[in-house]
Amino acid sequence: MGEVMQTHYAPTPTENEQAVNHHGCSVCGFTLWTPIAKLGISHAGLYDDARFPGRLIVSLDEHYEHFDEADPGVLAAFMADLKVASLVLRKMSNVDRVNIAVLGNKDPHVHAHVIPRRLDDANPGVSPWEDAPPHRKLPAEDRIMYVGMLRQGFDNLGQQTL
Repeated sequence: MGEVMQTHYAPTPTENEQAVNHHGCSVCGFTLWTPIAKLGISHAGLYDDARFPGRLIVSLDEHYEHFDEADPGVLAAFMADLKVASLVLRKMSNVDRVNIAVLGNKDPHVHAHVIPRRLDDANPGVSPWEDAPPHRKLPAEDRIMYVGMLRQGFDNLGQQTL
């Protein structure tokens, strides 16, 4: 019997489009540390930060260096993705609030930090950077646990996990 060959349609990328999937942006090289899920027009990944366990980076799939370069439809879809990421974090135990920050000071790629906040944080009730202890990575066993919990959370909301 002959082998059945399947072909998949791959749309032609726009000038700004990039492969920010978990391999990084083909324009600027921005890469997620630990990819977790594919969202509507972005990817979410774990930001390894023991101060705020479960902290996510949500990165647009298309390359935009500045927030104001994206059209309103892209920004609306990005906000919808951030809403999903926020909900995943709020469903985790002992997460009381979720902070979302779009900064753009360091990396030339639009992305957002989605930060779970807990009452037992070292600096509760203020921005994550105010009076925060120095950044440190999660212990390996905690990182593995959070990756699993986050993937399960996104999966429970019908998102593709990586």
